[in-house]
Amino acid sequence: ILSEIRANSGVAARNEIYNLNIKNIKLTKIFKNILIKLLENPKIQNDKKYEFIKCFTKYNERQINSYKQQIHYEALCMELIHIYHK
Repeated sequence: ILSEIRANSGVAARNEIYNLNIKNIKLTKIFKNILIKLLENPKIQNDKKYEFIKCFTKYNERQINSYKQQIHYEALCMELIHIYHK
């Protein structure tokens, strides 16, 4: 997914997250599956995998403690795209 999304096309990712969220689809499970796929990918360097884990940990905590989860899902997605493409 991230390889298909460029850093400048975050609006499309944001819209997709919004569409899933308003349908009450559990985004936490989707993001956990994304993390697993990223960590299992042998083409991704270990330092990036470590950054992905830190990123997921940070936003998971924020998402649990917040009222507006949508903002944190969007920020997580944007940061993942940034890490993947740097």
